[in-house]
Amino acid sequence: MINKTLAIFESELSDLKQKQAPLEWASPRNNLGYALVSLGREKSDSDALKRTITELEAALEDCNPVDTLEEWITLQTKLAAALHALGQRDTGETVSILNKAMEGYKRILPAIKRQEAPLEWALLLHNIAAVFQDLGEYSEGPRTLERSVSAYSNALTQRTYDAVPLEWAVTQNNAAVSMQIIGEIKQDADILKESVLFYGNACQELSQEKQPLAWVIATGNLGCAQTILAEKTKDVEIAQQAVDNFTDIMSFFDNTTNAQYLELTEQYRDKAQTVLKKIGG
Repeated sequence: MINKTLAIFESELSDLKQKQAPLEWASPRNNLGYALVSLGREKSDSDALKRTITELEAALEDCNPVDTLEEWITLQTKLAAALHALGQRDTGETVSILNKAMEGYKRILPAIKRQEAPLEWALLLHNIAAVFQDLGEYSEGPRTLERSVSAYSNALTQRTYDAVPLEWAVTQNNAAVSMQIIGEIKQDADILKESVLFYGNACQELSQEKQPLAWVIATGNLGCAQTILAEKTKDVEIAQQAVDNFTDIMSFFDNTTNAQYLELTEQYRDKAQTVLKKIGG
């Protein structure tokens, strides 16, 4: 069973590496989830993304939203996603490119009605929230990150647990990301606690056997947030929970042929153990 689960993980990671759209699983740059996924992504795909953007822009010039609305929405969504992905890679023009991605997503908003297509509308809000998240993180701007949380919260009005449990978990995780960054910037334990709650919600829905990549990301993010919160509040129990979460991920990677996953998780486990020893005496 563990070999089959690891095979699913590797397959999902390979699939994400080949996608040009940005990861739906957002996470702070210092979180285990982002770091693990980054190991499986190409570092030199900016040129390919730029070519895709040029092709999509050309296609949109010949696409009239009045006559072919669905095709226009598809092309506009792909363009915004490609710009978002490029913004995550191209640090030289990150803010400018992310703003273009935001403009692209916002152009679609009037065309997708919440009452008529609630899940499509929620996905669009989720994508907008993800761009706000990256913009806020790069500029360390809590106001922009708060807009990200607001957009994720709006998406969750339609991305409910009963309707789409996996998508609900994804958005719970990503909302927690923005909350965590805000909590770190403001040094606010209450906001950090809320991020831990949202990460925990995501982890409760995700299965190590069925969604191993999602489970690793959410569990790793939870452990990172718990480590930060434990150090701030001097809470030994939360620190121990962080250690346990990273230990669970290490056990998952014990049989993987790619030792870098295990080594990276061990670094985060060691950090949590250091906090635990520091506050536990």
